[in-house]
Amino acid sequence: MSLPARLLKPTPTGFDLRRLSGLVQWYDASDQATMTLNGSTVSEWRSKVGGVAVSQATAAAQPTLTQSYYRGRSALTFDGGDFLANLSLPIQRNGMSIGVVFDETTRGDYAGVVVGSPSSGDDFGATPGNGFRMSVHEGTNRPIELLAPVSNSIDLRSPLVSEASALGKSVALATLSPSVGGFGSGFMRFNGTAGVEDSLYNAPSATAGTVIGARYLGGSVYNLYRFTGRILEVAIWSRGLTVSECRTFERYANGKWGTSAV
Repeated sequence: MSLPARLLKPTPTGFDLRRLSGLVQWYDASDQATMTLNGSTVSEWRSKVGGVAVSQATAAAQPTLTQSYYRGRSALTFDGGDFLANLSLPIQRNGMSIGVVFDETTRGDYAGVVVGSPSSGDDFGATPGNGFRMSVHEGTNRPIELLAPVSNSIDLRSPLVSEASALGKSVALATLSPSVGGFGSGFMRFNGTAGVEDSLYNAPSATAGTVIGARYLGGSVYNLYRFTGRILEVAIWSRGLTVSECRTFERYANGKWGTSAV
């Protein structure tokens, strides 16, 4: 049941994402109490729901905490070699939504933003078929996509926009409706505009792990395809959000981070 519009209307500092039901992971770079610091880098980033975390034991691969990035709020800066992961933290995929607020500073083709890692193989592979990747795109004027090949491939792509103009602060949303004994549907939104809906996929129930800022290839987090820029917020729901709820998240991101969502 959807919440009344008056409850979903966000304010820049007062809206709590937990009002959108089904929130299972929520990483907020402005909340430094959720981080474990190793000097100026972050070795662990804890979700504000669920008591779960992603981490990085190798100091050279830890993202940097950037203080006072926007209106006194901090950000996590990934330098193209950093990532955080929990390979035992599954992401629900048969009915889910992912919202990401990020500031890409250098385009890195196929660089992972949020990845659901499989137990083996590749994040895009149909065998074993339980991974997906939400990544920046490869230069065809689709700034971000979600790719989840399974028995049928789902490839959610954002609206056309020049790659150069896609750099900077953005908010992206990918939403998958449940598939029960047939095909589900999904769509991608980028800065408030929807891409083409994909209605031909049949997804398994969950991934094996969670990766932020990188890709999972060949059975491990890969040394290439890592994100360069700042990741400000990641929210994952175990259901498909409605268009109205997606707009609520986008308005929230606008008020909090100054994105350009319309």
